[in-house]
Amino acid sequence: MCIPERLFRHDRARIRARAGGQPRTEGDGMIVFIAALIGAAYGAFAARRKGGKGWDVAHYAAAYGIAFSLVGVLATIIITRTMV
Repeated sequence: MCIPERLFRHDRARIRARAGGQPRTEGDGMIVFIAALIGAAYGAFAARRKGGKGWDVAHYAAAYGIAFSLVGVLATIIITRTMV
């Protein structure tokens, strides 16, 4: 047995072991992306409502986008764990 074949078999076993034997689906990152977009839009709206200028809007949009994407990551983890 050559080394690359052994590594390939190890990768297959690792992929099978993740998520209860099912490989990762392609749409897992979509929740995080949509949550970040919603958070950025909400942050920009909140900054405009408070009378913020351009940098304030960008700062609020970035902060809310990061916060919402973290919530999206947690939601993805919970959804993935409960599906198995």
